[in-house]
Amino acid sequence: MLAQRLGAAGLNISEHHRYPGLQRATYFAIGNDDFQTDISISDEFLSDLPNTTEHQAAVDSYAHAVAGRLKCGSPEVFYCQSGIAVRVSIQWPIQAAVANGVLSTFILFDATNQLDGKIAKCSMEIGQRLGHTVFDTLVVTVNSLRVAIDEGLVTFYVPDARQEVFQRIKRQHNFTVRSQAEIEQFLKGKAYVLGFFAVKEPTEVWAADPWDAHYLGVSTKEFLLAMRVLRARGLFDPGSSYEYARATDKLLAEQSTKEDGDESLFQAQRSVSLGNLPKKEELLDDLEKVLKQHSVSALLVIDLDQFKSVNDTKGHPAGDACLEQVVRTLASIVGRKGKIYRWGGDEFAVCLPDFSTEEAQGTAERIRIEVEAAKPGGEIPVTTSIGVCGTAPGASKSAKEVLDLADKAMYKSKHAGKNRVTAWPLEGSASTPTTKPTKQAIKAQLAQFLKQAREIQNGLHYSNIDSLRQKQEWEKRVEQYLEENLDGSYAIRFQTPGHPVTAYPEGINAKMAAPWAEMGARMTMLNSFMAELRD
Repeated sequence: MLAQRLGAAGLNISEHHRYPGLQRATYFAIGNDDFQTDISISDEFLSDLPNTTEHQAAVDSYAHAVAGRLKCGSPEVFYCQSGIAVRVSIQWPIQAAVANGVLSTFILFDATNQLDGKIAKCSMEIGQRLGHTVFDTLVVTVNSLRVAIDEGLVTFYVPDARQEVFQRIKRQHNFTVRSQAEIEQFLKGKAYVLGFFAVKEPTEVWAADPWDAHYLGVSTKEFLLAMRVLRARGLFDPGSSYEYARATDKLLAEQSTKEDGDESLFQAQRSVSLGNLPKKEELLDDLEKVLKQHSVSALLVIDLDQFKSVNDTKGHPAGDACLEQVVRTLASIVGRKGKIYRWGGDEFAVCLPDFSTEEAQGTAERIRIEVEAAKPGGEIPVTTSIGVCGTAPGASKSAKEVLDLADKAMYKSKHAGKNRVTAWPLEGSASTPTTKPTKQAIKAQLAQFLKQAREIQNGLHYSNIDSLRQKQEWEKRVEQYLEENLDGSYAIRFQTPGHPVTAYPEGINAKMAAPWAEMGARMTMLNSFMAELRD
């Protein structure tokens, strides 16, 4: 029965044998002539398989996933949001061990970084989970590892290093639901790394891998939608079937430029921990580069509230554990959008290229909320006071000035009661500039708004529900900017742009037609504003 169901997906069993002793399970090597994977299945499962539809569905789902990845290479290689390609090799069979005085089960595995060959020996406690099969365990193991890598919790070592202790991976029960933009970013990275960078010959990638969908908390349908969007943008070419795609030269050039530019700043933070955070000197160097490369960017300065109480009452080991928890929280929010720094004590900074002040404030607020919820100090309420300083198009602040202003904003948060976010310029500050930005700077910002609008409208075209929320947030940001930097009539005109007659794109969902047209009308209005601002 097992061979039959695997064969229906094009898979062969190349090897199988029973384990000696008390292990009531059989080992199977599965794949094709080029690539294989393996699994250990209990006697009970195999015995029940012919008469249990749930078991049959589990085998079919596993076979579908393995066969889908085999078309592109090894079925054991996975892409992480943090940019790492990792091969997961399970050490079968599942092991029993005593944890905290209770008998439990563990799965052991090696994670190999496909970009540099370094290895991490890991383990994850499975426990006694009734109603779950080994196939369910495999998916959760792989995706819990990916989350741990993204959060900087996995350390990779050179292959000949002795790793006497397995790194414990926390089993994830729920996976964060990602936005359509994040799915698109994931697929672009996957196509670049797994389809080009980490392989000998360029190959296609599977855009509808159900294990990827589980990892990002979405459906395979949303992945296929993202693939269509990327094709429309000229970043993907069709693959061997509708679920597969190849990176175009345009995508390779885009990703390569990132590797040579901004990404070079962030590569070292694909694995973040307290011990490897760069210091103030590196921040100033990086910030100088960012200010030259980006018309807008932002810096956060973060100071922990009540951290001294943790050190004084619980000791330095507890203080270090508190800081590690804060760093993990920062890494989970910042990801590869920015870079985290530390210069002693309990003070951190986050550099955010291409972030407006408003966007950086949103990120800072997320950090404030998540750190407070994580309770890194236990019963001692450790929170964050955060200062934000952004740069506008045409501004000429130096890296040191940006850092000083963000630091002043952070102290304002401290003095105003702690556990809050303050952005520069400070309200009522004598040094707050009273002049409005130049016409050129305003036009540059409007051009940035237009770029964002085109992406949102494209999402509406392809029925991306998340684009409706993005549309509302975008409209608020534009209205606020117009009110603050232009005559009040501009904001009023933007709010009532009318609905110019337009031809709707083919295949658009009826519910998305009106929002799509509204975005087009507001984009037309912004273009009119830019024309009016000609020097």
